[in-house]
Amino acid sequence: MENFDKLLGYYSTSAETTYYYAKILLENGDLDQGLRFLEEAKEDLENKYAIYHDYVEMPYQIYLSDLEALKSEIMR
Repeated sequence: MENFDKLLGYYSTSAETTYYYAKILLENGDLDQGLRFLEEAKEDLENKYAIYHDYVEMPYQIYLSDLEALKSEIMR
């Protein structure tokens, strides 16, 4: 968690950073914070603050479907 806190300091508007942080929070049982960061990840992705290249898929690249799948898994 400490490393993600540092990472958020450097990349506070990165969809990947906020998505994986949300995932860790949710796995640790912090539902409120996890959902908050999941929503931030969605906003960042919609605003194009994400890893994206036209011709190749980047490591750790996320898609809107990843966010929706995680949220629907939580809400079950």
